[in-house]
Amino acid sequence: MQFTVMVDAVTDIDENITGEVKIYPNPFTSNSTVAYTLIRESNVQLVVYDALGKMITSLVNDKQQAGNQLVNFDGTSHLAGLYYFRLLIIIMERL
Repeated sequence: MQFTVMVDAVTDIDENITGEVKIYPNPFTSNSTVAYTLIRESNVQLVVYDALGKMITSLVNDKQQAGNQLVNFDGTSHLAGLYYFRLLIIIMERL
């Protein structure tokens, strides 16, 4: 069984994330890791969709501190195929 992942990284301000969003290994057979770095504390959503656009699971929906982030995707209970990861980062403004 093999999975292939595509990622769509969306930010409201480009400076919230540094470098690339990395998914490894890709393709994978059971588990994959999503790695990204946040410039500042942000609300983060990381959602997995199947090839038809149906939401499979939400991996992150929480506030995360600035720094390197690693999120594991366990694909053992899903069918082989193409999956899309959508990363949404919303910065926390301090007034």
